[in-house]
Amino acid sequence: MPGLQHRHRLIPPRFRCCPAGRWLLLFCLLWLGRPAPVPAAVLAADETWSGAVRVEEDLLVPPGRTLTILPGTRVTFAEALSTKTEPVFWNPATELAVAGRLVVGAAGQAPVVFDGDGPWGGLVGAPGGQVSLAGVRLLGAGEALLC
Repeated sequence: MPGLQHRHRLIPPRFRCCPAGRWLLLFCLLWLGRPAPVPAAVLAADETWSGAVRVEEDLLVPPGRTLTILPGTRVTFAEALSTKTEPVFWNPATELAVAGRLVVGAAGQAPVVFDGDGPWGGLVGAPGGQVSLAGVRLLGAGEALLC
Protein backbone atom coordinates (compact mmCIF):
# COMPACT_ATOMS: atom_id res chain seq x y z
CA MET A 1 0.00 0.00 0.00
CA PRO A 2 1.84 3.07 -1.19
CA GLY A 3 -0.33 5.44 0.89
CA LEU A 4 0.64 3.78 4.18
CA GLN A 5 4.31 3.68 3.31
CA HIS A 6 4.23 7.34 2.39
CA ARG A 7 2.46 8.21 5.65
CA HIS A 8 4.94 6.21 7.75
CA ARG A 9 7.91 7.83 6.05
CA LEU A 10 6.68 11.20 7.34
CA ILE A 11 6.66 9.97 10.96
CA PRO A 12 10.08 9.22 12.44
CA PRO A 13 10.31 5.59 13.67
CA ARG A 14 10.55 6.57 17.35
CA PHE A 15 7.10 8.25 17.15
CA ARG A 16 5.26 5.33 15.57
CA CYS A 17 2.79 3.73 17.91
CA CYS A 18 0.52 0.70 17.80
CA PRO A 19 -3.22 1.21 18.53
CA ALA A 20 -2.81 -0.21 22.05
CA GLY A 21 0.01 2.25 22.71
CA ARG A 22 -2.18 5.12 21.58
CA TRP A 23 -4.87 4.09 24.08
CA LEU A 24 -2.29 3.80 26.83
CA LEU A 25 -0.96 7.25 26.02
CA LEU A 26 -4.49 8.71 26.04
CA PHE A 27 -5.24 7.00 29.38
CA CYS A 28 -2.02 8.38 30.91
CA LEU A 29 -2.77 11.90 29.71
CA LEU A 30 -6.29 11.75 31.14
CA TRP A 31 -5.00 10.27 34.42
CA LEU A 32 -2.54 13.16 34.85
CA GLY A 33 -5.45 15.61 34.92
CA ARG A 34 -7.05 13.94 37.95
CA PRO A 35 -6.60 15.36 41.45
CA ALA A 36 -3.77 13.78 43.40
CA PRO A 37 -4.87 10.89 45.63
CA VAL A 38 -4.51 11.22 49.39
CA PRO A 39 -2.80 8.55 51.51
CA ALA A 40 -5.49 6.21 52.78
CA ALA A 41 -6.39 4.90 56.20
CA VAL A 42 -4.50 6.93 58.86
CA LEU A 43 -2.81 10.31 58.54
CA ALA A 44 0.80 9.56 59.53
CA ALA A 45 1.87 13.20 60.07
CA ASP A 46 0.36 16.67 60.16
CA GLU A 47 -0.73 17.70 56.67
CA THR A 48 -1.95 20.79 54.84
CA TRP A 49 -4.13 20.36 51.77
CA SER A 50 -4.75 22.87 48.99
CA GLY A 51 -5.95 22.82 45.39
CA ALA A 52 -7.74 19.64 44.23
CA VAL A 53 -7.45 16.66 46.60
CA ARG A 54 -8.92 13.20 46.10
CA VAL A 55 -9.68 10.84 49.00
CA GLU A 56 -9.83 7.23 47.75
CA GLU A 57 -11.00 5.52 50.96
CA ASP A 58 -11.81 6.22 54.61
CA LEU A 59 -9.26 8.52 56.19
CA LEU A 60 -8.65 8.92 59.92
CA VAL A 61 -6.95 11.92 61.49
CA PRO A 62 -5.68 10.20 64.67
CA PRO A 63 -5.15 11.83 68.07
CA GLY A 64 -2.10 14.11 68.05
CA ARG A 65 -2.35 14.83 64.29
CA THR A 66 -3.73 17.92 62.53
CA LEU A 67 -5.18 18.15 59.04
CA THR A 68 -5.42 21.73 57.75
CA ILE A 69 -7.40 22.41 54.58
CA LEU A 70 -6.75 25.82 53.05
CA PRO A 71 -9.45 28.12 51.62
CA GLY A 72 -10.35 27.39 48.00
CA THR A 73 -9.52 23.66 48.25
CA ARG A 74 -11.85 21.10 46.65
CA VAL A 75 -11.83 17.69 48.35
CA THR A 76 -13.43 14.92 46.29
CA PHE A 77 -14.28 11.58 47.89
CA ALA A 78 -14.24 8.44 45.75
CA GLU A 79 -17.42 6.42 45.64
CA ALA A 80 -16.87 3.36 47.82
CA LEU A 81 -19.94 1.65 49.13
CA SER A 82 -18.03 -0.86 51.23
CA THR A 83 -15.35 0.85 53.28
CA LYS A 84 -14.31 0.26 56.87
CA THR A 85 -17.07 0.53 59.43
CA GLU A 86 -15.42 0.74 62.83
CA PRO A 87 -16.62 2.67 65.85
CA VAL A 88 -15.07 5.88 64.45
CA PHE A 89 -16.45 5.35 60.91
CA TRP A 90 -20.25 5.67 60.92
CA ASN A 91 -21.17 5.27 57.26
CA PRO A 92 -20.23 2.45 54.84
CA ALA A 93 -19.36 5.10 52.20
CA THR A 94 -16.01 6.96 52.14
CA GLU A 95 -15.62 9.45 54.99
CA LEU A 96 -13.13 11.57 56.88
CA ALA A 97 -13.02 10.72 60.59
CA VAL A 98 -11.34 13.10 63.03
CA ALA A 99 -9.99 11.89 66.37
CA GLY A 100 -7.21 14.51 66.22
CA ARG A 101 -7.71 18.01 64.84
CA LEU A 102 -9.30 19.25 61.58
CA VAL A 103 -8.97 22.94 60.64
CA VAL A 104 -10.85 23.88 57.46
CA GLY A 105 -11.04 27.18 55.57
CA ALA A 106 -11.24 30.74 56.82
CA ALA A 107 -14.20 33.11 57.09
CA GLY A 108 -14.50 35.60 54.24
CA GLN A 109 -12.26 33.63 51.85
CA ALA A 110 -12.95 31.14 49.04
CA PRO A 111 -14.95 28.21 50.41
CA VAL A 112 -13.57 24.73 50.92
CA VAL A 113 -15.80 22.31 48.99
CA PHE A 114 -16.28 18.69 50.05
CA ASP A 115 -17.94 16.59 47.35
CA GLY A 116 -18.00 13.04 46.06
CA ASP A 117 -17.94 11.07 42.82
CA GLY A 118 -21.14 9.52 44.13
CA PRO A 119 -22.38 8.78 47.63
CA TRP A 120 -19.81 9.55 50.31
CA GLY A 121 -20.12 9.38 54.07
CA GLY A 122 -19.21 12.86 55.32
CA LEU A 123 -17.10 14.30 58.11
CA VAL A 124 -17.12 12.51 61.45
CA GLY A 125 -15.83 14.12 64.64
CA ALA A 126 -14.85 11.17 66.83
CA PRO A 127 -14.84 11.44 70.64
CA GLY A 128 -11.94 13.71 71.64
CA GLY A 129 -11.57 15.08 68.11
CA GLN A 130 -11.58 18.82 67.34
CA VAL A 131 -13.28 20.08 64.18
CA SER A 132 -13.05 23.75 63.19
CA LEU A 133 -14.97 24.74 60.02
CA ALA A 134 -15.25 28.16 58.34
CA GLY A 135 -16.42 28.83 54.81
CA VAL A 136 -17.27 25.21 53.99
CA ARG A 137 -19.67 23.61 51.50
CA LEU A 138 -20.60 19.94 52.04
CA LEU A 139 -22.22 18.45 48.92
CA GLY A 140 -23.78 15.01 48.47
CA ALA A 141 -22.70 13.50 51.81
CA GLY A 142 -24.80 10.85 53.53
CA GLU A 143 -24.12 12.16 57.04
CA ALA A 144 -22.58 15.56 56.09
CA LEU A 145 -21.22 16.42 59.56
CA LEU A 146 -21.49 14.11 62.54
CA CYS A 147 -19.94 15.18 65.85
